[in-house]
Amino acid sequence: MSFDAKAGYELQCEEATQQITGFEGVNSFEVQHLEATAASSDAFVDAFHYVLAGRVILTNTDLRNNLQDFYGHLSISDWKSGRIISNLSTAEFKTTMRGLPSHCIAFQKLAHPEWGGYKKIMVGVACSQNDIDQAYTALKYLYLPN
Repeated sequence: MSFDAKAGYELQCEEATQQITGFEGVNSFEVQHLEATAASSDAFVDAFHYVLAGRVILTNTDLRNNLQDFYGHLSISDWKSGRIISNLSTAEFKTTMRGLPSHCIAFQKLAHPEWGGYKKIMVGVACSQNDIDQAYTALKYLYLPN
């Protein structure tokens, strides 16, 4: 996962590997977290990329449920289908992010199907305090691997 830093955004990235307990064999996941904030602070992208190892798979593919799982049950209003963006599932909504009313895009990409589930999930939000088009523009700079 990467972001075009030349687009005038400040980046923060983290990577971690965690073990999953309660399963036989080696089961873990790697997570990357990327946050890109516009220099003007009026738009940002926040994304997670999980790669599951071992016999663990993700079976929940519902974008709204995954968004709420990843972002602590946001207070969401005006949920509706989003625009088509390459291989992403998208939806638009309104919420309070970073203490400000925001127009946001929820997005996810599922990859590496296996046994009724997926081994990779990329999920996140792109938000703007001013205009949803700014969030869509910011999302264009994000690259999610296959």
